[in-house]
Amino acid sequence: MDVAVVITFYRDDAFFPEALASVLAQTRVPDEIIVVDDASPEGEAQTLRRLDPRVRVIRHKTNTGPAIARQTGTDACSASLIAYLDSDDIWLPEKIERQLAFLEAHQDLAASHTGLVTFRDDGFERVFSDKPRELRLAEVLHVCHVLPSALMIRRAALDAVGGWTRDRRITEDWELTIRLVAAGRRIGFLAEPLVRLRRADHGNLSSQARRLMRGNLAMLNRHRSLYLRTLGVRGTITACGEIIAGGGRRGGVDGRVLRTLGWLLGHREG
Repeated sequence: MDVAVVITFYRDDAFFPEALASVLAQTRVPDEIIVVDDASPEGEAQTLRRLDPRVRVIRHKTNTGPAIARQTGTDACSASLIAYLDSDDIWLPEKIERQLAFLEAHQDLAASHTGLVTFRDDGFERVFSDKPRELRLAEVLHVCHVLPSALMIRRAALDAVGGWTRDRRITEDWELTIRLVAAGRRIGFLAEPLVRLRRADHGNLSSQARRLMRGNLAMLNRHRSLYLRTLGVRGTITACGEIIAGGGRRGGVDGRVLRTLGWLLGHREG
């Protein structure tokens, strides 16, 4: 099967060369490499000016956010499998080879994602390799397990659910995962940590946490009927509380009240 790599780029001159180098160093060379520059300001994106001839660059005239940038790259390639990479992340050399073999061995899977290592500039690292072997809907509605830089997906499966959403700038990865699993598309987990995910502090941590929380709640609201059908009232309220509590670690908001309410409702039902 042929594999395309779509790299999304926005003001990432500092990290992009390392990200691209990790793609070019793959033991299984990708068939297509597309970089989508999401309208970086004039004078930036200098690292995109002289690239390996195997790399195709597409530039947006206006900034659209990562979801539309990924869809632009998806629409521009012809491969049957697509792997995504954020321009500040890094792949281990065997990432494509191992993930491709995994999908070839499991033809019933629509997509796969891999284990990963988060790292910071101060040297702190954390390994994430303990995730469900296959995602179930009830689990996906609570937790976003699939991160874009770890995802490889069959084009047919992505097209079948409408591709990346065009009206979200945040939590777009979680929203796509929900649509895939809700549509019966199976996503498998390859536990090997084949991706290095950069954790850098950009801007105010509290405002970023609140922004993420608001995005998650908006995503829950979009799929509220699915939440209620799958989790019930109690489970939906609990999921809402978990989102608020997660944002509250840095955003100053506490979701324990909603989680407690969810428990009480479930207790009454019992």
